[in-house]
Amino acid sequence: LLKMSFENVRVPDSSTPIYKDECVLTFKTPEDENGLFVCMKTFFGFSQACVEAFYAKTMNDVFLRIKTTKIKKEKPEEKEEDEKPPTRMAIGVEGGFQVDEDEYEYVRDYCVVTLPGMTEYDIASPDLPDNVKASAQAIINFESSTFKESTAVWEEERKVSKFAEGLLQLDNGVKVKPGSYKCEECDLTDNLWLNLTDGCILCGRRYFDGTGGNNHAVERFDRSGYPLAVKLGTITPEGADVYSYAEGDMVIDPNLGKHLAHFGIDILEQKKTSKTMAEMEIEANQNLKFEFDAITEAGQKLAPAFGPGRTGLVNLGNSCYMNSVLQVLFSLDEVKAAYGSSAIDEFLVRDVSDPANDFHIQMHKVGYGLCSGDYSHEPNEGEDDESIETGIQPRMFKHVVGKGHSLFSTGGQQDAFEFWTHLLSKLEQNAKKNDVENVSSLFDFDLESLTRCNASNKVRLAEYSEGHVSIPVRLEFALNLAEVEEQKKSDLESENGEMKTSKDGKERVKPILPFMSLLEAYFEPKCVSDWYSPAIKAKTTCTVTTGFKTFPKYLLCTVNRFYLSENWTPKKFDVFVDVPDELDLRHLLSKGKAEEDEDLPEEEGEIASNAPPLNEEMVAQLAGMGFALEGCKKAVYNNPHNVEAAMEWVMQHMGDSDFSSPFVVSGKEKEGGHEPSFPPESVSMITSMGFSSEQATFALKQTNGSVERAADWIFSHMSELDTLMAEASSNAEMNESLPKASGSGRYRLRAIISHLGQSAQTGHYVCHIKQGDEWVIFNDRKVAISQHPPTSFAYIYLFQAIE
Repeated sequence: LLKMSFENVRVPDSSTPIYKDECVLTFKTPEDENGLFVCMKTFFGFSQACVEAFYAKTMNDVFLRIKTTKIKKEKPEEKEEDEKPPTRMAIGVEGGFQVDEDEYEYVRDYCVVTLPGMTEYDIASPDLPDNVKASAQAIINFESSTFKESTAVWEEERKVSKFAEGLLQLDNGVKVKPGSYKCEECDLTDNLWLNLTDGCILCGRRYFDGTGGNNHAVERFDRSGYPLAVKLGTITPEGADVYSYAEGDMVIDPNLGKHLAHFGIDILEQKKTSKTMAEMEIEANQNLKFEFDAITEAGQKLAPAFGPGRTGLVNLGNSCYMNSVLQVLFSLDEVKAAYGSSAIDEFLVRDVSDPANDFHIQMHKVGYGLCSGDYSHEPNEGEDDESIETGIQPRMFKHVVGKGHSLFSTGGQQDAFEFWTHLLSKLEQNAKKNDVENVSSLFDFDLESLTRCNASNKVRLAEYSEGHVSIPVRLEFALNLAEVEEQKKSDLESENGEMKTSKDGKERVKPILPFMSLLEAYFEPKCVSDWYSPAIKAKTTCTVTTGFKTFPKYLLCTVNRFYLSENWTPKKFDVFVDVPDELDLRHLLSKGKAEEDEDLPEEEGEIASNAPPLNEEMVAQLAGMGFALEGCKKAVYNNPHNVEAAMEWVMQHMGDSDFSSPFVVSGKEKEGGHEPSFPPESVSMITSMGFSSEQATFALKQTNGSVERAADWIFSHMSELDTLMAEASSNAEMNESLPKASGSGRYRLRAIISHLGQSAQTGHYVCHIKQGDEWVIFNDRKVAISQHPPTSFAYIYLFQAIE
């Protein structure tokens, strides 16, 4: 029998994934007292508690056991050196932010183990055949790309502009003389950009608070289309800040010396006289110290928290967005009930061949890790809180949940709310696949939208589902508006046309915005211009009034703190938001339509007038970049909370044949319980390929109405098309029959996710969760009792219905 077992051992090649750093079902590692057991046939790693269960299910019985011992290094003598401030947006490289080195050495011990009985063999034992020895050595030599420690090196990446080669430069005789510069259209002498096509010197963009430039450089681009500009004062022989208006980002111009020489500027003679964009970004982040201290409760002696529901998550390198979302999600009883049980039990009862890459299994692994308390023990007497390693490392989960996604599969920082919506989508899919509770429905609610034609006074009532409320920042609602305006005047004091910042030493005044006023602004009636009315068969205006049709069990609100800065990168509003502990939203219930209201007539293929109101400012920003208006509407409809996400949607879909066709709502929206409709020409294009109109409509539903992608989808699912349609019909009937998790309209604040930094895609995320009468702060691995939860600074708010 032992000979047969050894014959089943495989020798992995370089492409074989080997899970030797962590158990695939728990968070035990080779540092555990019993080590980690790697199956020499499947190469999955198991803790001792799991390996016997795996053996019982699969009868795989030969393993390589790995035991690791950590030995603390002796600290080298500290050298007294002046710490230089960072000059580059980088981590772990010269000129950037520096990181600490590993304080430990690792000693590893290996042996081959067979089950049952846990018989051990030295890896050099003559009792082991050659294939077993070769397999063991291959496992030992394998360096896991998935689980090896993330390199603590990062640097802001700039790409070479596609316009740099062959850039048009006008022979207009412009020569730029050294000396003091000023904007050609105003008298600003700071934040000036030289256009590399026509030599114009113009000021940069204006910030939301009135500071910055007067938008003359970007307005010039809008008129001329000349793409590249260099920031004056940043030019040195090593390079300069170059911005591409057409590409919407800072770029590299490898021909900068030649392009500057065209206007009489010798790059070798230039010296830096102005802050680079990287230095301004660093300074902006360092100026956020007050906000950082408030959100992380720095300076407070916080009591560490341990036990079930108080387990930290290790930051894997820019994974704090994921950590915060997971902590908030698993603080809810319904999610704990669905995914808080052991992954071992789920593995034993389910047909799972690859637990390391199974979302359901990895969700249970994380859930049990966070909820059980097994990885969050109070230190023993004499142990230093900082020296003990607590928390879990959700590496496998991050790999599985982000697999195939353009953003979450990378190691970069991401928007926590975008990850929230992505994770809920995965949970909804998993609920259908594994017949488990759909916890994503806890946040769903219906909105009702009444569209009134202002020409005919006729109306249409539409209903659509949502999972959150995106709250606008309205500075005019500031409770301290007079002080804010006075601060603005002080900031904008000019002397000979040069912008000056007040240096009176006083703390800056921040707008204090009442949360309830911002939330009500989301539901205020909106006037839509250039709207097609089927009543008068012409363009007119309409008024859209939105209200709650149903309330969710948990209400998720995001505050739109981010805006586009001078260089078209997201920045953040520096405001306080006054958030009450409890909300009463019953006055925001939809009133429906009055008895005397007359319905708008139907028109086949009608342009969607009943869609949820679009953020017109976001649509205008995208359209201002030269993209088709109807395509911009679709981008904002699919990404209503984030300009960058909407921009990415545009870049992915601008090649679609129907990108510029009229915006038609599909998917979740419904009117009077009917399915969404699509333009007849879209349906006919699919039916002309030999499919029925029902099949064509179904394919369009799967692709948000895109004809090109619907054609690809339907051909790739031909063999299972009828089955998928039947399942969709069955699921729709089931969803209609099941009541949504409903709330009363009254809510209590349950959790917040706060963001540190200037952009949702950079910086750091921290969450605070209310447990009983206490607030608890989760800052990656560190978990503690909160003294002052920073509710005024949060980005995401979660409210629980008061029953």
